[in-house]
Amino acid sequence: MNSNLPQVVLLAEDKQQQSFLRRLLLSWGFPSHKPRLLPVPAGKMAGEQYVRVNFPKEVRELRRKRGQVARRLVVATDADRLAVEDRRRTLLEELARQSLDPPQPGEGILLLFPKRNIETWIYYLMGNPANEIDSYPRLKARQRACQPAVERLMDLLRSTEPLPDACPPSLQLAIHDLKIFK
Repeated sequence: MNSNLPQVVLLAEDKQQQSFLRRLLLSWGFPSHKPRLLPVPAGKMAGEQYVRVNFPKEVRELRRKRGQVARRLVVATDADRLAVEDRRRTLLEELARQSLDPPQPGEGILLLFPKRNIETWIYYLMGNPANEIDSYPRLKARQRACQPAVERLMDLLRSTEPLPDACPPSLQLAIHDLKIFK
């Protein structure tokens, strides 16, 4: 692997989040080598708990290797029924418990909080009306069936037009943060 290319570490709750975000990162112009996917929990703990427990470890590792290799950390955890800011606070509190500072601008850490879950974003991006209260179905096909949703998100990321009013607020925030992260 070319050491000048950033290594992207992806910490997500489940395989659908991983698939969606991996495809998004590749489409968004991150190196063609695969991001390092941290394993998703296999029944040992809830996805949110898994992300929360592993987040400080990955932040510590990113900071430890700063200057040695360009690294980026992408973290996704569903807001579920919480406000996005409440779910963000749970991650930041976990850092504080381990005496770690919160992420700083330009540090290469992206936090994404689909509300209720990633299926809300996918459902909306596939052309359906969606809100952040209702639960939307998982994709019936393989996780890679989310590619059309990724392509629509790429259109929104590249556009200079305002986001559609119907765009779920957590997705609007993600689009803003993705543009800064790039």
